[in-house]
Amino acid sequence: MISNSWQEKMVNFVLRQKSTLLYSIGFLGLLGIIFFSDIAAAVTIEEQLDRVGVLTNGKVKVIGVTVSTLVGFFGAIVKGNIKIAIIILLTGIALAMMLAWIASGMIV
Repeated sequence: MISNSWQEKMVNFVLRQKSTLLYSIGFLGLLGIIFFSDIAAAVTIEEQLDRVGVLTNGKVKVIGVTVSTLVGFFGAIVKGNIKIAIIILLTGIALAMMLAWIASGMIV
């Protein structure tokens, strides 16, 4: 009886890990399509390099700040630390506002 419940727990664990892996692969594939479709549409090498520069200066920074903020926020909520979750969220909002200010030419 004990080994049977242990086996069921192990099977459930493996199934959860497989579904998490599949979702992760799908998410990474979607990100790849979003990022590299702009680069592949360029005709010359010069256009491709220009688009890579725009990509790294624009989308990657914004998406990186957003994803790291959400991961930290939800991680803190799961652990039960609401104060840290709020601090992480406010920091992410401040960083997003700062990036928007820098992108607009830092006009006061």
